[in-house]
This record gives sequence, structure tokens and C-alpha cells, in this order.
Amino acid sequence: MDYSEDIMFLRETERFQKFVKECLSKDAVRITFEKADGTQRIMVATTNPTVGGFELKEDVDTTRKPNPDICKVFDVEAKAWRSFRWDRMLNLENMFTK
Repeated sequence: MDYSEDIMFLRETERFQKFVKECLSKDAVRITFEKADGTQRIMVATTNPTVGGFELKEDVDTTRKPNPDICKVFDVEAKAWRSFRWDRMLNLENMFTK
């Protein structure tokens, strides 16, 4: 059985996720994704504390294994942590400050 297409897709997925994480770490980005109920949601998100106005906590729970299917972000407008599934992401718009 040939898995080359699956491996190629995985590499592209990992590259895409790395790109999105890099964008989130630099500034706020507008992310469109499909929620579990099928509706679309647009969220302005970041993982950068300076942009999001949040503090990183030292007492992060390290006993819980991260879920690679989920991207955890700070919703700038709601001022709260949110997450979305990678496979439900529909669009990404950079909102880099100049």
C-alpha cells in the first residue's frame, strides 16, 4: 500500500499549522472556522501576550497532554481563551500592525 499521498498531506498540514502558529505569535489574526454546530465563527485571535493583553501563567497544567487537533488561542475581542479544530478552519487573515 502506498502512503505517499497521506504523508505529503501530513507534511502540508504540519507546515500550515506552523505558519498559522507563527502568525498568531506575532500579532492578531482573523480566523474563520466552523463550530461544532455547523455555524461559522470569525474570531480575532493571538498567542502574543503583548497584543492580547494577557499574562502567561507559570502554573500551567503540564500533566494534560496537548491535543494536536486543536489550536488554543486568545480571543482578543472576548478577552478569553478559546480553541478551534484545525480541520474546521476556513480562513486566515493577517492583521499585522505596521
